[in-house]
Amino acid sequence: TEAYDFSYLGDTLNKVAIHVKAEHPLDIPISGDNLIDLMEEKAAFFGQLNDTAVAVVEYEKQVRKLTDFYCAGAILQDKKSGHNYTAIVCNHSSSSDLTEIRLKSENRQSLSEDYAIMAVFLKGFATYSPAQIAKEEARIKARYKVKVTPVSKAPEHMMWRSNNYFALVRTVQPLAHVLKEVRIQIEYGAEIFYPNDKGEVFIAIPATGKGPVKRKAELVLLNSFGKQVSIPFVAEFNTRSAE
Repeated sequence: TEAYDFSYLGDTLNKVAIHVKAEHPLDIPISGDNLIDLMEEKAAFFGQLNDTAVAVVEYEKQVRKLTDFYCAGAILQDKKSGHNYTAIVCNHSSSSDLTEIRLKSENRQSLSEDYAIMAVFLKGFATYSPAQIAKEEARIKARYKVKVTPVSKAPEHMMWRSNNYFALVRTVQPLAHVLKEVRIQIEYGAEIFYPNDKGEVFIAIPATGKGPVKRKAELVLLNSFGKQVSIPFVAEFNTRSAE
């Protein structure tokens, strides 16, 4: 399962926020008709709502379709404050995904403005089969070789780290993919190092005892559709000067 949150920078009036949750596909995807039935059954709740604190301003009795998603929305009003709160839920089920996207906002009088935002957002949606993902990952792993270049002086942002080995991690081949991070395996999990403004990743590994120091590591790239691909390598240092 993966989840992501999106919001408008500087939006203090409507506070539009979109939450995306993507789960593994069901063995048997939910058909469009069944999705509609399930969503309309839930939407019927608003027609029966009798709450002393909340009033229903607008709700959809029928599910609408945006691209390949089935969506339904409602606007509720806090009776005490008079503030309106919008919620739109869109669902998609296929042999490659099980996705739910929720939009929420404030101070709307109708659903139309938020549906316009959701329609634009959904234009960029695409699904990829496990076979497509595996093929893309194999292609990227075959394309790049990781190179670790020890450095004797600590990078400026690592000056606080004493008694460490330092190195620059990069790919031998020019990068055609986004470099996300480098992960160095430690006893309990991994330490993560991020690229600097120049796209370089410096790592630091504690120097303990004598002899070579080896750490299993991963260079993490993003594939053409934004999924992480980890390329394993070993960071090895033979002397204190890391030369």
